[in-house]
Amino acid sequence: MGLQVTDRYYERISERVIDVNGTIIVWDVPVITDRTILVSRPDAALHDTEKDKTCLLIDIAIPR
Repeated sequence: MGLQVTDRYYERISERVIDVNGTIIVWDVPVITDRTILVSRPDAALHDTEKDKTCLLIDIAIPR
């Protein structure tokens, strides 16, 4: 899939942008919008550049 996986988590290469078969996966990257948004950094975003040309924003919250 384009991801490097190692047995030891501390040797993992930290990449914020990955391109997998026309789908761009980004995390912890601010989203540029035409309006001012105070919280514009979703946890992850999936951008389909070929088929649908859509973007799915994923924000994860764990209430305590």
